[in-house]
Amino acid sequence: IFSFFSFAARALEGDILYVTNNDTEIVSVIEAEKGVVVREVNVGTEPCDIVIDPKGDTIAVSHGGTVGDVWFIDRQTLKPVSKVLLAKDDRKTEFFSIAFSRDSKKLYAANRYSGLLFVIDVQKARVVKKLELKHGKAFRLEGAVMSPDGALLYLPNGAGKEIFVVDAKRDKALEHIALEGDASAIAFSPDGARLYVANGAGPSLDVIDIKTKGVIKRIPIGNQPAGVAVSRDGRFIFVSNKISYDVDKIDAALLKKTAHIPVGMYPYGIAVSDDGKRIYVCNFNEATVSVIDAATAKEI
Repeated sequence: IFSFFSFAARALEGDILYVTNNDTEIVSVIEAEKGVVVREVNVGTEPCDIVIDPKGDTIAVSHGGTVGDVWFIDRQTLKPVSKVLLAKDDRKTEFFSIAFSRDSKKLYAANRYSGLLFVIDVQKARVVKKLELKHGKAFRLEGAVMSPDGALLYLPNGAGKEIFVVDAKRDKALEHIALEGDASAIAFSPDGARLYVANGAGPSLDVIDIKTKGVIKRIPIGNQPAGVAVSRDGRFIFVSNKISYDVDKIDAALLKKTAHIPVGMYPYGIAVSDDGKRIYVCNFNEATVSVIDAATAKEI
């Protein structure tokens, strides 16, 4: 079945999905137009997060469980080219959220419960820096998202009611953003002016102004939000909700929910196609991916 933390990483050209399968130690490669799995790639024990570098050449897969590491996979051959060990036999290993730098030279790997952030040199395949995030009374890091300009890395801490901010040039932690509630997922508007935060305590989608760090609006959404994705043109925001088994479509200009879309059981990872016509959602309890028509707001 899909991992509890299943993420759909979108290819940079065409609708090809790469989905981690925790229990079967594979990444499913899905040709979305045909709706079929075209290849299964063995990526090692308990894969969790998955991202494609901005250049489109390399796929990174993080692993949890008793051994936490990152594999770098050539996107053309789908074969591993290097592996980096992050943690071993650590009760706090469990899960790593990952994000590439904009130049594809670095990968950031954030440990879910320890608050440690590893900076990896992709070419050398080794950890070059380790940051210990401060401020939080407890850690439950729910993702790693780079700002559109590549200057800052944002790490939502659901347990600490905050979002950590890291200078991606100096690899130095900056002042965090305080929240009211539980940040379970985040995404940026394409211009980088707004941060969309899935707040499980609401539940709501909190729209934050990056300059002021203040909440512009809280939009009611479904139960236990897990993923946020934004259309490339920035017009719409989509939120997957685990317990209500649905996806909310939100108009970014009106800051209003315009559609409620039933999908599979326990929807988690979510991605929008480059042309904005389709949304893809991983359904954890079904081992399926829902394909949604964005215009009609219906599962097809």
